[in-house]
Amino acid sequence: MKPAANTGALFTPETKKQAATSQGIDCTTPNTATTIATTAHHAIATMTLPDTTIKLDPDPTTNQWHAAAVGQQLWFTLDNPGPQHTTTTNTDITITLTATPGAVTINPGTINPGAHTTPIRCTTGRPRPTTTNGNQPSPVCGTSYQHPGHYTITATRTWTITWTAQGHTGTETITRPATAPTLDVIELHSLLVPNN
Repeated sequence: MKPAANTGALFTPETKKQAATSQGIDCTTPNTATTIATTAHHAIATMTLPDTTIKLDPDPTTNQWHAAAVGQQLWFTLDNPGPQHTTTTNTDITITLTATPGAVTINPGTINPGAHTTPIRCTTGRPRPTTTNGNQPSPVCGTSYQHPGHYTITATRTWTITWTAQGHTGTETITRPATAPTLDVIELHSLLVPNN
């Protein structure tokens, strides 16, 4: 019986060079500034960053209608993951990356397809304090809806990535999608009942 053929990939210097070239990395000269910057760009594009979750306070899913009311002030809360650090090696170039979270841009959604909505830019967000009286708006990040309907909220977070490699450094700004809820908004009416 013949031994099974070895189908595993053999990574020689030449195959590494071919793989790098297929990614648009210039390997004709060793570790030029352009080569390092291009390698850093690819490392940034594939960097794993923590998800940002957008939540509403008060949480509409906890009331009896599972909805927010027209005119109700909703406070957005945001995750604050802090700076993220990682080191990666690609085509024999070791790159140190630091990602700093920036502002979150929230699109509150619309009930009219194709209609324009004004995005909300938030650098921070916090829950509504239990001591807050009345229907007060969030001082940092919030919104209210003036029409009943079903809204799909979308959001993105901006990250500033600083990289260093072999005496070179650079900065790039990227955006990543955030996790945001859908929301039903209803109109509530008061009913006066005689006191018998």
